[in-house]
Order: sequence, then C-alpha cells, then structure tokens
Amino acid sequence: MWTTLQRFPHKPWIRIGIAFGSCALLGWACGPADDLRGVVRLNLGSRLTSIDPAQATSQSNCWISSQIFEGLVGLDEHLKIVPRLAKDWTIEDSGRVYRFRLRKGVRFQGDSAGRVGPPLRSADVRLTFRRLLGPDTRSAAPAYFTPHLLGAEAFRTGASDSLPGLETPDDSTVIFRLIEPYSPFLQVLALPLAAIVSENELAVEKPDPRRGTGPYRLMWWADDRRLVLQRNENYWSALDSAPQIVDVRFLRDRLIAFTELKLGRLDFIEGIDPAQTQEVLDSSKLMNQSDLRLYLGPQLTTEYLGFNTGEHPFDQRDIRLALRLSINRRQLCTELLQQLADPAEYSLIPPALRATDSTEAPAYDLRKARQLLAAAGFPNGAGLPELKLWTTAAHRSTAQFIQFAWQQLGLRVRIEVLEGAALREAIYQGQAQCWRASWIADYADAENYHSLFWSRNLAPDGPNTTRFQDPIFDRLFEQYRRLPPGPQQARLGQQLDSLLAAQSPALPLYYYKTVRLIGPRIASMPHSPMNLWFRIDRIRLREV
Repeated sequence: MWTTLQRFPHKPWIRIGIAFGSCALLGWACGPADDLRGVVRLNLGSRLTSIDPAQATSQSNCWISSQIFEGLVGLDEHLKIVPRLAKDWTIEDSGRVYRFRLRKGVRFQGDSAGRVGPPLRSADVRLTFRRLLGPDTRSAAPAYFTPHLLGAEAFRTGASDSLPGLETPDDSTVIFRLIEPYSPFLQVLALPLAAIVSENELAVEKPDPRRGTGPYRLMWWADDRRLVLQRNENYWSALDSAPQIVDVRFLRDRLIAFTELKLGRLDFIEGIDPAQTQEVLDSSKLMNQSDLRLYLGPQLTTEYLGFNTGEHPFDQRDIRLALRLSINRRQLCTELLQQLADPAEYSLIPPALRATDSTEAPAYDLRKARQLLAAAGFPNGAGLPELKLWTTAAHRSTAQFIQFAWQQLGLRVRIEVLEGAALREAIYQGQAQCWRASWIADYADAENYHSLFWSRNLAPDGPNTTRFQDPIFDRLFEQYRRLPPGPQQARLGQQLDSLLAAQSPALPLYYYKTVRLIGPRIASMPHSPMNLWFRIDRIRLREV
C-alpha cells in the first residue's frame, strides 16, 4: 500500500524521502550526488509481506514492524528485558499474575508527519490481544499465548467471548493472568508480534495497522522494491541522534547487495554469498580496499540432525550416540563452513542462552563410536539397514560431510534431497527417520529449545519431531519453566542438557554466526544474537 506523500509538510528530510521515491519508481539507485545527511540505507534479503505486527514472524517483517510498533516490553542487545510501553511491572501470585503500568505521554503516530494520534491506553492493549488471539486473525500469536493465558483457549475457538486472562482495570493498568507460572512470559511478550496497535485502527471494518508508537513511521512502501521510514518526531523518548530517514531495499541476490555496498549505495547488509566468503573474511583487505567493516557475532540459530526415536535403528540410544561421536564438528566448521559457524559439541542451546558452559561434551571419538556400535550388536555397521539422511539442496555439502563420517563406521548412507516445505511435511508426519534441521530461537530463553523434546509437544501437533519421550525429562522441564530465572533454574537447565546429551534424540552440529558488513557512513550500530532484533534508532551516522 502506498502512502500519499503530498500530505506531508515539505521539510528538508521529507524532500530527501521524496527523492528516494522518485528513484524507486523509475528503478534507479540514488547516486553519490544525493544529500544523504540523516539517511541510512540498508538491504533486506527476503520479501516483506506485511508491516502488521500480528504477521511479524519472518526477519524482514519483524525488522520493519519493530521500527513502527512497540510492545509492553522489549529486548536490549544483550537479550535482557527492558521497558517499552510499560513503565514498570510486578510479578505476583508466584508467577501467575503480571501487572503492568503504562507510560504516560505515549501517543500513536498520526496520519501525517506533523500530527499526533490518540494517546496509548490500556484499551489498546486489550483489543490488540483480543485481535491476536481471536478466531478471525491468522497470526502465530496463539501458539505463544493460548497455552498460558487464562481463558485464551476458549476465546480462540470461539467458545467464549471473554478473555479472563487479560484485565484492564483503568486506562494505565494491564493485568495478565496465567494458568500456571511460566518463566519465559516476559520474553514472549517481547516478541514483535505482541506489539500494541491503536484501538482506533482496529475499529475499522478491515483493520490494516499502519501507525504505531515506535521510533519510525511509514512514508511509503513499494512492494518488493523499496520502503522508506521517517523518524517519529513525537516519539516518547529522545531520538536526536537517530537517523532521520531509513531507505530500505529488497535485493535478494547477496552478490548484488555486496556490490551496492562497495559502491557506496548501501550502508549495511546482512549475510554474504558463498562467492564472497574469502574476500569478506579477510577483513583487513576488505577494510583497506572498500573502507567496510565486518561484524561476525553469535546468533540464536542451531543446525542439528534429528532422529525419529520411535523408528529402528534410531530407537536405540547407543546407535544415536555412536553417530554423534563420529562427527568432527570442528573440522566441519573450519573446512566446510569457513568459520562462519561455531561447533555445537554438547547442546542444542546456543551459548548466549546457557547459564553455564558444560565440560561434559561427548567430543569427536571415532574409536568409542565403533565400540558403541559393536556393543549394540552391529560391529562395523553389519546388520544395520541403509540410513537415509534427508536434507535440502542448500545443505547438501553438510549432508555429504556427515555421510562420509558415518561411512567410516562401516554404515551405508544415502542422502535424500527435498524442497524445504516437502521436507518439513515429511519430518512432521514421521516419514523421515533422520534429517538435517535448524532451530531459530523465537524468544530469548533456553525453554524454547528444551520444548522440542517435551512429550506434550509430539509432532505432528507440536515441534517434538524426534518423538522423544522421557518422564524424567518431562518432570525436570515442567519444573524448569515454572521457576523464575536464578541459580535453581540454571541447575535444572544444566540437568536437562545433560540428559539430552546422554540420550541424543537430536545431534547438535553447529551454531550459525551473524555476518554483517557495515559501510563507512555508519559510526556505530548495536548487534544482538536474537535474529529478529534490530533497532535502527540506535544506529549512529558519521557527520559529513
């Protein structure tokens, strides 16, 4: 949808945005002659389908909607919960009640740069969540809130019109009531899809939220070509040092995006094409030639192998452990992935979400792997059927690395390559017995990863695609998610990790790293391991 430019006051930075609009309409890239003061230019490598927070699940949707809309709480770059629209909160009744006080003076964006919208009230929060959880909204939000919020299941199915788990006793107070204590609740509230939209916008017949309370407002959006954001001068917090205009392009070809960055037509890109890897990793050469900076940091994404623990031969723990011990992850990360990932020798949970680093990692040990196979009754793989390793074309080389490793045990291994959607369907329906997968953290809590092995989450209705069932794990996990963060919860988390390492229903391979290239116009910008976290208002540009 386009936003009419003519209704904006003709301030200098608005004229910059209009110039960008002309470039986008004609298919041009704005050249170095343009006045770029206060403008930051970035690329999103995937399609933006919506700026509606209710649809904020992909990285592009989250990145853009998070600039326009905000939730009650948010995350900082260190994955800590910070206040946003809520000034403060208290946790009561042993973790079953969350009481929030809204900030005063917060207003929604108006229909033009010079106007302000209505003030934020608790009614906006109430209607936002009724919309998110109602039967008519197609959003991922119910998966995160319905199991925990009192009365949400009946509301979701249409069995009840009331939502007793959400109370708004006055204009500045919001109360959430949970069925039972759930320690990641604040992390879930920090999800971009939980951002608050205006009651006024939701009142129209076909609501399509465009104006939030965030640091930026939408100027215009031309589908897959260009999007321009403008700084919200009525934002509740100071934005004096933030970029005034955000010019977003949607170049899916990473090689083209890299070229545009080197030519000075972009200020920031994330991700690189394999053909660029050596040039990018040689950061000193890159800096000397192009004046670019490389950021290589942790990411909450784990690559792993899943086993269907209900099917032979993956129903035998010793076989799963033997397969785990036969893979040299350090070699995989160094030689095949060119150090763009860190080896995951112990846990599926990335280090940024673990309270402590364990020394119990069952490291690469081919001799012990052979001993385990023999003890299970399959010396040198004799008597075992051919193993099928299911993957996608993009990860064929990783599958081939694993295939070779398992062949050293005497196993016969065949690689099955499927398109992504077909592979997911095969995994959830139990057709695949061994597969390569990734898990990207939805929220910044280890519970998100542990839940993959909870027996209540069995596929196809839940994410437990390994069909792993263990009453001890279930008991510990249920205790873990009820405890507040602290030493006791950390100890339980370590016990869960140890149990999963011993049972190996999934085989951790590596943790992806975030690769970002930053142009010379950016003086500083924050980075976070959370893939969906991005704060443009925290970017600082160099003065020219």
